[in-house]
Amino acid sequence: MAENSSVLPLTARHLDSAINPKDVLENHLAKTNGFIYTRFPPEPNGYLHIGHAKSMFMNFKGAFDKLNVPFDKRRTIFRYD
Repeated sequence: MAENSSVLPLTARHLDSAINPKDVLENHLAKTNGFIYTRFPPEPNGYLHIGHAKSMFMNFKGAFDKLNVPFDKRRTIFRYD
């Protein structure tokens, strides 16, 4: 199969409405101390299994890596009700 050089990589749309004002960003950084928080919600059926750990690792590590978040600024909240 020939490689198509006209295919562009996936990128997000740039939306001016999605850009936070400077004061909002400063307030956010003051509250989070520069940490990036992700949250793993509780399982609807209540049963945790090894697949959850795999999902957390793949999703959150991928997000942190894509955003170039340093290891010392990563926080994941595991909520178990």
